[in-house]
Amino acid sequence: MLVLALALTIFRSIYLNAVPASVLPHDAAAVLYDTIVRFLRAGLRTVLVLGLVVALGAFMTGESVTAVRTRRSLAHGIGWLQGGAESAGFRTGPVGTWVYAHKRALRIGAVVLAALALVFWSRPTGKVVILLAVLLLVALALIEFLGRPPAVRPGEVAAPQT
Repeated sequence: MLVLALALTIFRSIYLNAVPASVLPHDAAAVLYDTIVRFLRAGLRTVLVLGLVVALGAFMTGESVTAVRTRRSLAHGIGWLQGGAESAGFRTGPVGTWVYAHKRALRIGAVVLAALALVFWSRPTGKVVILLAVLLLVALALIEFLGRPPAVRPGEVAAPQT
């Protein structure tokens, strides 16, 4: 990708130097070249941002100390919000139990929906990729926030968390 972007920049100079001014004025040749490669450059930027988002996501799901600490901090923050919401009277009831039981499927569904939105977006840009990534993070945080393990009745053993 970087090689292609560099090649487009170098070829622009070569093209502009090769076109005689009597055939096509320099400004017109520059506008013509820029118009032709505009969508290619926009696509390169979009792929760059998408690559960075995917790399960050892969890093954050890994086993590095930074990733584990970040995930632990986010889980602690969501737990703190859950506790505050419960003390304010917010109860999820059977919805929270259902979300907890289907967390994995809901997470996969959220990622698939974000990917489909990106694929079917008519002209995605880097901003669109970042927007979809932020919306996906919000959806995943909501899934974590709403999910509640089923209440343990006296005499029962609690199921391990996933």
